[in-house]
Amino acid sequence: MRWTIRILLFIICGQYVDDDVFGQTQALSVDKPHIPGVAESHLASLEAWRTGDMLIRYSTAGEGKLIADEVGEVIGPDALSLVVQEYYLSRFVFDFESERVLVIKRVEREERLFNALDEEIRQPVRTSGNRVMLYDKIANYELQRIHAGEIRRSEIKVPISGSIGCIGRMGVLDLRHLGCVEGINWDFDALREQVRFNNSVDNIEQITHIAKDVYRIVAKDLEMKRYRGRYVTDWDVQRNVPVRFESHHVPDSTNPVRITTVDWKSIDGLFVPESARMSRRSIATHADREFHLREETTVDVHWFSLNTELPAELFAEALIHDRKKLDEMLNTDVFEDPSKEDRKDK
Repeated sequence: MRWTIRILLFIICGQYVDDDVFGQTQALSVDKPHIPGVAESHLASLEAWRTGDMLIRYSTAGEGKLIADEVGEVIGPDALSLVVQEYYLSRFVFDFESERVLVIKRVEREERLFNALDEEIRQPVRTSGNRVMLYDKIANYELQRIHAGEIRRSEIKVPISGSIGCIGRMGVLDLRHLGCVEGINWDFDALREQVRFNNSVDNIEQITHIAKDVYRIVAKDLEMKRYRGRYVTDWDVQRNVPVRFESHHVPDSTNPVRITTVDWKSIDGLFVPESARMSRRSIATHADREFHLREETTVDVHWFSLNTELPAELFAEALIHDRKKLDEMLNTDVFEDPSKEDRKDK
């Protein structure tokens, strides 16, 4: 399993960092002033999500070495390796106009520790859990149940989105960020600000034509005041969607912190993410020790609806009491058998 993780990481990093994969640079036919319009069109499409019902499947495999402040990664007989696997499902139903949200989430995580001889040195640490949240601004209540516990009712105290919003608090991946920025919180204001910053005429350093209708935009925070790094976005200018994004926390770095690729499909004229692949570097803590982790993540999204009227029962309080129905709503058959529902043109 550990070699499988290494191979996956090599494939992702090699596939999306090596310029040869994209072919030779072609003549430029999109100039700087055109790019902000592409970004604005994409933001407008994302902002047009009014109602929706989706199932998100998120799977991560990671491996990393023990690090120490003085020496970086520890080598020799004291070296330790951490292997992490995480899997979760999220059913996310939203009505932004009436400020109603339903989130059903199931999480499984495993952490395994190995010594310098690749021998497992302790029992794997496994965690799992289920959470359900129903948020209704008009009715002024938020219902939550964690694991098999009792349902807790409270008055609305936080907004539906934003940095402290209920959606981000439930750990729902913000699909609108895919291909644009690193963030995960459901905060559209922050998303809009960074997308505009990364694609502003003043910050664009280079534009390269890398494939049919696809242009690579390299942007830097030249004054090192805001985002303090370099951002590379591949825009499909025919569909006005980002298909690849990489971030560097140091402007002149050649080693990205994160690489994301996204596949999109169209629903009634709006492009929505259908799948994504991410590789990233991060710091993980296990048994009070820190590890430099390299992770490979796969995201798949099944859209049941977008911008259509949602059944009232999806926001009914009775649903949160119906455990059988909640389990059914996390059924992953929709990923395994696409013929169950007509697929939209990408």
